[in-house]
Amino acid sequence: MLRIVKFLSVCLVSVFLISSCSSPSDIAVEYVEVKGNKIPKIHVEKIQDQTEIKLTDWYEDIRLIPLESTEESLFSYPSQIFVGLEYIVVSTFKSGILLFDANGGFIRILAPRGKGPGEVKDANRNIFVDDKNHQLYVTDMYLHPRKILRIGIKTGIIKYIDLKNTGGEFAIREIVVRDDSLMICTTMQYSNFPSESPLFCQTTSGNLLWELNKVHPLGLQAGGINLVDEKLYFYYLYAGDTIFGLENNSLKPIVILNSNRERAEYKKEKGSIRMKLVPLTENLFKGSFSLVTDAVNDDRYGRKKVRMAPWKDFIFNRKSGKAQLIGKIKDDYWGGGDPIYMGIDQNGVGIETYQAIELLEMADSVINLPEISKKQKSRLEQILQTVDENDNPYLLVGKLKEL
Repeated sequence: MLRIVKFLSVCLVSVFLISSCSSPSDIAVEYVEVKGNKIPKIHVEKIQDQTEIKLTDWYEDIRLIPLESTEESLFSYPSQIFVGLEYIVVSTFKSGILLFDANGGFIRILAPRGKGPGEVKDANRNIFVDDKNHQLYVTDMYLHPRKILRIGIKTGIIKYIDLKNTGGEFAIREIVVRDDSLMICTTMQYSNFPSESPLFCQTTSGNLLWELNKVHPLGLQAGGINLVDEKLYFYYLYAGDTIFGLENNSLKPIVILNSNRERAEYKKEKGSIRMKLVPLTENLFKGSFSLVTDAVNDDRYGRKKVRMAPWKDFIFNRKSGKAQLIGKIKDDYWGGGDPIYMGIDQNGVGIETYQAIELLEMADSVINLPEISKKQKSRLEQILQTVDENDNPYLLVGKLKEL
């Protein structure tokens, strides 16, 4: 998934490698006891240490994939993408869900956009690809808030799976499927779909196994879930401050975010804060935070509209106990000064999407810079010679390194 998500072992710069062997003090990190365990609590505004990360510090086997442009496969913007060993699944805003081979050759439409059986309507749908068993799972709140659409990637067989959660009415947000039989699901916080169970597990045959009957103290009902290195992590959306590991059908706190400021999701006032944190590996987490710089009443919608300061990014190494500001990830693959960050998918593949015209403009603007290497210049020349501005989007993908 892009957001994403769409959420992996990494080779960090030397300062991180050195610090992982010791436990220096960090004024931004406090350890608190939760159910008999010491849990790191990160005070985001106290983070002082900084480090630089380059794209190739994190990723290897980086390549550019052109997605074939045909009358049937042409689309403008993707919402989520899965890049596997055999194929690429692209969920688009207006063209449904498309299937390409691993090199970007178009195969077929998996789910057309529409309201009929096997079709999808919600542009914000979520997808999960069970690569091993060649199954695609799709959420579509617009058409089926309490169903999952399963599509056989190779067979094309369609099945709707009813959701059995009992914690009130709800709309489904995300799913992760394990062993071709277990569905771990999170729910959507939405005014017409109250839910007391932001996380539950059932079988693909429709048997509810367990559910988390727990609403966050701030009233949060929506949950997010990440699959990282075959481990599951859960967090509350919209101001949830804790990353939980899912172990033995229960949640174990892993990392806590903290600020003495009011949370902007609830107190839309100048100076309030937004924070978020996602796991990249078992020990490495990427977070960000920003302050509200202005809040004005929006009469059209009857609510406050906020303006945010630029987000500050940081990484936290649970092994070393250090939190560090990272700025933007430096692009040392193409060259030039623009930052780059690949969204990380469930299988450890980083993905960045370029519109064809954006790729051409980038190549044209940096190819003659004096600091560009011969290898970078060759890549840029290839773009200028082969890319057409009317092409489908291009995917820059890379596999996250292991220490």
